[in-house]
Amino acid sequence: MHRSMASMANHYAQQVDNNGEYQLPVSGRYLAYVGLNALPKDILRLFDQNKFSDYRLIIQSGQPPSLASRPKNLFLLFIQPLKNSHKKLYLVFNDGTSSNINNRGKGINIHPKKLRPILTVPISIILLMLLSIALVYWIARLLIIRVLNPLNELTKMANTLDENNPELSFELMNDKTEIGQVANTLHQTMGRIHQYHQREKEFLQNASHELRTPITVVSSALDIIHLRASKGNNNIADQHANIRRANNNMAEITQALLFLSRKTSFRTPIKKVCLKQLVELIIDEHIYLLKDKNVEIVLLFTDNTSIALFEPLCRIALSNIIRNAFEHSWTDGCVRIQLDKLSLSVSNSCSDLVDSDKESQELTKRGIFQGQGFGLGLDIVQQIADQQNWQLSLNNITNNGFEIIISFN
Repeated sequence: MHRSMASMANHYAQQVDNNGEYQLPVSGRYLAYVGLNALPKDILRLFDQNKFSDYRLIIQSGQPPSLASRPKNLFLLFIQPLKNSHKKLYLVFNDGTSSNINNRGKGINIHPKKLRPILTVPISIILLMLLSIALVYWIARLLIIRVLNPLNELTKMANTLDENNPELSFELMNDKTEIGQVANTLHQTMGRIHQYHQREKEFLQNASHELRTPITVVSSALDIIHLRASKGNNNIADQHANIRRANNNMAEITQALLFLSRKTSFRTPIKKVCLKQLVELIIDEHIYLLKDKNVEIVLLFTDNTSIALFEPLCRIALSNIIRNAFEHSWTDGCVRIQLDKLSLSVSNSCSDLVDSDKESQELTKRGIFQGQGFGLGLDIVQQIADQQNWQLSLNNITNNGFEIIISFN
């Protein structure tokens, strides 16, 4: 240590001899001063001045040395004479690790205060617990926002969905997550259920509407059979034929309505149908509607060609058209039925089908008109025409008349 201190002191002495303004170190572990008076009093008190001599290393500690352990603060002082001055250079070395020397050399703390750690073990544990709680809270809140809230909205949507109002939309359906997909699937399912119920409702209404005529035929035939039997007349073969025909008619109507309720394309059994014979049969079945009305029926058959089509649906369509014409004709009116090659026109005069121009405009706009019974008359005809790709037109004529044209192109 003496050699290294001597070497450094000699170096600093040469620098001072060459440049009187040379800046000596006044902070850190090595401190250099020129002249005894330049030494800080705190450092000067550590050494015995009687031992000061040139080229001598003086050792002093900040506390009395102990034989058992090395002192914490050890100060060394080396004195180096200058060539160009009577003053001497004093090089101080601080071997302590916890001492604090003012970098201006004005003071020294021999017994520095021990620095206490900022975080103790209990405080660190508490902070970790608080951070863990905050992290758990943040994750739970994120889970609620991302999962639980949409699930609650999905529950509200499921409770709000109305089978009678399937077009009701919800904001949750715009969600791009899996919950949004579930919401859209639920909404589409409710729409399909609504369509199914509507088809079921329409089937029941159509069946009850269309079966009125054959049921009436059967009832009338039974009444005639009972009346003849009470008079001893056993000639009831014609009434049995009417009942058989009405029964077959009901079976065909039921089958046709089932086809109509499917709302999908299907292969219907097609066969040649003579429209002239079919129209005459339908007129005969519904002639009772003109009883006591004194209505004239004008038949114009310009063609007797058979057309390939599904007879039960054709029968239902023509029966409704002719039935409505008979029902809505006033006394002393006229029903005109004209059959061309591929179309049928039915018109009546003095009709109460349309009571005003406003209703006529609404009729033309909708393309259908709900007649009597359950209000299904021409509604069924429109459904059949749409499914079979037939053309149906409804027009007003003079004298409050009304004309329906169905084309089988």
